Amino acid sequence: MMLTDPPYGVSYVGKTQRALEIQNDDPAGLDALLGAAFQAADAVLAPGAPLYVFHPAGPQSGVFSRAFLRQGWSFCPGGGLKAL
Repeated sequence: MMLTDPPYGVSYVGKTQRALEIQNDDPAGLDALLGAAFQAADAVLAPGAPLYVFHPAGPQSGVFSRAFLRQGWSFCPGGGLKAL
């Protein structure tokens, strides 16, 4: 099983005085980041292992979906995700 909450590619800046940023959260690098992360995960996942990937709504959701499908994974009926 994989459960992941990768950077969303939204260049988030925290609202505290320190204005912390999330590493690797640049929109321009999101596709490459997800591709590398999903490829590394796929190398160690058992065939058919369930996957849970947190992602944002809106335009960046498409980047996540494309990277997910490009890895050869598929969406389960009912909206879930699964590895092949």
